[in-house]
Amino acid sequence: MHNDHFDGGSDDATDSAEAASTPSESFVDLRLTGGRFEKSGFPVNGLVELERLEELIETVAKALWKRDNPGRSRAPKNFTSSFDLRLTRVDPGSVIPVLERSDTDQGLFNAAFTDYFDASMEVIEDAFASIVDNLSLPDDFPEEAEAVMARFGSSFHEDERAIFRSATADPISYSSSVRKEFFGGVRNTLLVQDGSHVGRISALDVDEQTFTFAPVNSSKVPGVYQDPQRWADLHEVLKQESDNYWVRLQGTFRFRPDSSIHSVADVASVEVFDVPDSDWGRRLLELADLQDGWIEEGEAVATPSLECAREVLTHLASKELRPGIFPTPAGGIQLEWSAEDERFVVAISSDVELETRRSNRKTRSRTAKHPEDVDALIQIIEEWVA
Repeated sequence: MHNDHFDGGSDDATDSAEAASTPSESFVDLRLTGGRFEKSGFPVNGLVELERLEELIETVAKALWKRDNPGRSRAPKNFTSSFDLRLTRVDPGSVIPVLERSDTDQGLFNAAFTDYFDASMEVIEDAFASIVDNLSLPDDFPEEAEAVMARFGSSFHEDERAIFRSATADPISYSSSVRKEFFGGVRNTLLVQDGSHVGRISALDVDEQTFTFAPVNSSKVPGVYQDPQRWADLHEVLKQESDNYWVRLQGTFRFRPDSSIHSVADVASVEVFDVPDSDWGRRLLELADLQDGWIEEGEAVATPSLECAREVLTHLASKELRPGIFPTPAGGIQLEWSAEDERFVVAISSDVELETRRSNRKTRSRTAKHPEDVDALIQIIEEWVA
């Protein structure tokens, strides 16, 4: 956002008089009251709130565009750069900043995007109204804009507030205390924890370093990554054309009180694997989503053991040999078959050391083998079936 400076001695007195007599309308209907804003002029240390508001408008506008263009992973590069919001004057009445869009005057603004910034301001005002009235955000408010919205008003003193739609019959009075009650309460109830979770990603934005993450059996949540190198890893996932591909993100997550994922705070590593849409495929996804400590000191299931189990189960799918599939405390997977008095177990360790155990309850016999690779393992399983 830019702050215009005015020269007191204009060469064209007529133009100045006309401009003074026909003041332009502010893009944002906003009045700031209380504390610093009761004195004449705009406090310099309060300008940061206008910058935060501009960032919020841009963030919501981009989110709205992405909703209308689900096939696109990010908004066009010139989407926000052409949005030029300027503080042109400060009207009396506590402090009323007049924020104008110079982009429309200069003819530089892409007309195809105009409605998104207008709609963004309406969405933002509705969101502030919902916070003030209900201490909640509307269900359709973009999740990727929540953190930006939380920053607006963070410099307000106790007696200061922003009044949106101030010229209407239903002004929205957003005070410092309301902000702290809502965003402070939400922040305090979120649990930040490192771990790994399985899901699918979309809406990858290289400029903003953001993405959308859809955990298994849960709704989509916003995500960010701090290391620019993670973009290549995440982008590789989006290249996969099959619906069987899933990603396991290792990183930092925020959780709600009900243990559901609120957002991804950072990504440390990205693992990609594919499983079919079948009963055993969905079971492998469940195991992939287990966290360290799922049972006392149990470790998360390692990706190599998941891939090995998938290969074995894929080969056996046509034979309708459906085993029980279980995690092991050491990060591996165990497959179990039972037939009459026979029990057959395949143990796959986290580093893919293989073992088979065969037992017969009637004869009380037990045998164990250690196949060298998956092919040898499959051969042993087929011999047991025969």
